[in-house]
Amino acid sequence: MSNIYVRSGGNGGSWTSGAVGTPLASINLAAATAVAGDKLWVAEDHAGTSTGPVTISLTGSLSSPITVICVNHNGSVPPVAADITTGATESTTGAGSFNLFKTNATTQVTYWNGIQFNSGNAANLSAFFLYNSLSCKGYARFDNCIFNVNNTNTGSGIGLGPSGESNDVMVDWYNTKVQFGAAAQCIFNVDFRFRWLNTTGAIVLGTVPTTLFSAVLVPSILECRGVDFSNLGTNALITLGVTGSTPDWSLFENCKFGLSPLSSSLISGSFATQGCRPFRFINCGAGGTNYLYRLSGFQGDIYSETSVTRNGGATDGTTPVSRKVVSSANVNWFSPLESDPIIFWNISTSAITINVYVICDNYTIQNTDVAMKIEYLGNASFPISTLDLSTQSATILTTGSAQPTDSVSTWNGTGGFTSPVLQKLSATITPAMAGPIKVTIMCMKPSFTFYYDPLRG
Repeated sequence: MSNIYVRSGGNGGSWTSGAVGTPLASINLAAATAVAGDKLWVAEDHAGTSTGPVTISLTGSLSSPITVICVNHNGSVPPVAADITTGATESTTGAGSFNLFKTNATTQVTYWNGIQFNSGNAANLSAFFLYNSLSCKGYARFDNCIFNVNNTNTGSGIGLGPSGESNDVMVDWYNTKVQFGAAAQCIFNVDFRFRWLNTTGAIVLGTVPTTLFSAVLVPSILECRGVDFSNLGTNALITLGVTGSTPDWSLFENCKFGLSPLSSSLISGSFATQGCRPFRFINCGAGGTNYLYRLSGFQGDIYSETSVTRNGGATDGTTPVSRKVVSSANVNWFSPLESDPIIFWNISTSAITINVYVICDNYTIQNTDVAMKIEYLGNASFPISTLDLSTQSATILTTGSAQPTDSVSTWNGTGGFTSPVLQKLSATITPAMAGPIKVTIMCMKPSFTFYYDPLRG
């Protein structure tokens, strides 16, 4: 395990009084000599420049990662925690990709802190690619970094993976920002597990992209928590690719946007098939509310709702809330729009009745239209789940019957309804073990709107 020092600018033969030998002029040169376990210390005034294309490929493992950390070169040798800072830049000029990790089938595990990467210049086509090879595998974490697409070419951007299946790759960004040189540039080809966390001002002001994420692929996981996207303004967060594909899992939670997640302009494009997994937005928005929610996918949308709410129903502690369900034309009896589950812990092994209260306008909901799926532990010998579908019609050919009337509830905000119809989804189950009970609401009626109270009755 070696200390490798990086500092550009013709600073002589030493970092500090000859203590560290001759620093290398670029991270690219340092990467060529680094092996698993090495530490690359990059001076805060480092400004490395290479003519593109450039590939920085570092081997390492979780037990012996390679770390690349920006430090104050006037500090301790070797550096200590107090020396960690930002300011170092690594840039390419001309055309060609700026690759971090490529064509290396060995595991590549790295940690980066405080580096700004600049790709290309002028109108040259120069995009970033992380793990841009089907043979890549590994993990990279970036703290306090910036990915700057430093050119105006509309074909440039930040590619997270190749255009295909990437093997065993995960990337984390902590307080890591992006910057673009043209409105058509974006983050594209999300093709592995990618988490963006705890980032203020995630989009460095310059040229705001028309859409931030585009051509998000499968298989992949896209997760953003605590990220401030507000500089995106009212532009789209996600534009689906021409195939309408989506990640295997996507979640935006506790994020700041320039528009509400309930806005139809948040996601641009059309979902392709039932195989497109939905996007989830939990507690994200542009204002001071903390209950906003949206699930959006091929089968439709489910939103948080504060206008049409049930008295005594769900609340965030101050504001009554419900869920508004708007199905697309792409639902049916066997492929419904499904909610995220209502989950509660049960300790009883006696029969319990579960009610979920629903309301719609001028229509009596049938058990072929809306039902609930209850998952519970119904076997005393094994923790295998039992699935109760008693509120749904028995088969796809069974004639529908009306769901029970709700004669006890009152709902607010129905002044715009022609004729409010109050009903409930009700089932009695007998758990055999203590454990979680999950209640999922299913909408099987195409192009239909109704509301439900997410507080179990």
